[in-house]
Order: sequence, then C-alpha cells, then structure tokens
Amino acid sequence: MLSWPTGIPFTTGTAGEPAADMRAHPNRSWSIVFAILAGAWALFLLPPQLLAWYDAPAWAIARDRSDFYRAVHKFVVGLRLHDDYLAFGSAISISMVLLWWSTGPAMTWLGWTGRVFSTILLLLAPLTFLSYLNHADSSPLRFLWGSEGLGLIVLGVAGILAAVVTRAPLVRAWQRVLLAATLPMEVAFTMLLGYWPHGTVVGLALQACLLAAFAPRAADALSSREKLRRQKSVSPH
Repeated sequence: MLSWPTGIPFTTGTAGEPAADMRAHPNRSWSIVFAILAGAWALFLLPPQLLAWYDAPAWAIARDRSDFYRAVHKFVVGLRLHDDYLAFGSAISISMVLLWWSTGPAMTWLGWTGRVFSTILLLLAPLTFLSYLNHADSSPLRFLWGSEGLGLIVLGVAGILAAVVTRAPLVRAWQRVLLAATLPMEVAFTMLLGYWPHGTVVGLALQACLLAAFAPRAADALSSREKLRRQKSVSPH
C-alpha cells in the first residue's frame, strides 16, 4: 500500500486497471481545472521572473510595471522575501504539483510507463524548489541549481516511453503522439516564452488539459461496466 502526499491511499495496478482510488481523484472536470491553474500560475510568475533573470522583453517589463504586479511585489516584500529570482522561481513548483495531480488518472491508466511519467513530474516539484533555493554561489547545494532542466528532459524521455510501450486499452494514436511530443513541446514553449521552467510548464499544462479532457481513464471504463452490469441485472432471463 502506497499513499499520495494528499493522504489518499492507492495501490498500483496494471495498464488499464489502475487502483481503485485513482479511478475518481480528481474527476475529469477537476483535472481540467487543475491543468488550467497550473498554466495560469506559470504565466503569472513569468514576467517578474524574466526581469529577475536577465534583460526581459518589452511585454514582460510592461506587465511587471503594471499596478497589479506592483501590488504583487509589495505583497512579496511584506512576506520578507527580497530575492525575486528565488521567490518567483521556486513558486513554479506549485504548477508541477498541479500538473501531477491533474494527469494522475490518465497516466495511471497507461500502466507502469504512465506511473513513471507521473513520478518524474511529481519529483520535479521539490527538485525545482531546491534548485532555486540554492542558486546563490555560497549555497551548500549549489550543484542543484538548474537541475530541473535535466529533470524536464527526463520527463520528455518518459513521455516517449509511455507512448511506445503502453498496451493499455482505449489509447488512441493522438494520445501516443502527444506523449511522444513532450520534449519537443517543452523546447517549443521554452523558446516561445523565453524561460524555463516557467515557459516549459505552460506547454506541459496544455498537454495536461488535452489528456485531462480526452484521454481514457478508469472512471470511464468502470462507469460503462457498471451500466452494463445494471442492465444485465434488470433484464429478464
């Protein structure tokens, strides 16, 4: 018996037969909501993070100078967080947890390859936090700075593995292509938005939305089986 960080227990299962607790947590609607929140949070953090990192593009400067972001900076300072690079960088870990949670049912349906993908996605959250926490030259774990980049590459490889190896039922060609394209999507959104992991996470959030909305999950199959069972139970013999 394993347990999620949320305290919800689950047991591992084979492809197409995930554990009982993964069948409905979260449901499809909430999975989509969490994926959208993950992307929105990454976009929210991006302008001040770009300014903290290097000469930001004009759009990021304009956003960061808006009244809204002035209030955000004032709030962050009120929390006694005076390192914007650390504050707005490490906070992207929240998006990674949201992505893991939103894609859990769809990835578990794929079997062990999907669970590998989910595990890497979850581990990216503390790894990214530690990376930003140790960005200073005097940090004891300075070698971790930037390590989330390697983690994102490994996640892309895990996507290819899940796309090629899974034998779970109901998996369509588009889902395999989407998973196999994890790494190219990461690269594309990083280049488009000019920063990783924040820009990268926006691409992963788009992927998560599609998986949450359309990918097969145990709840769908079990619902169909339950309907069939009930029909058989009430049909005349």
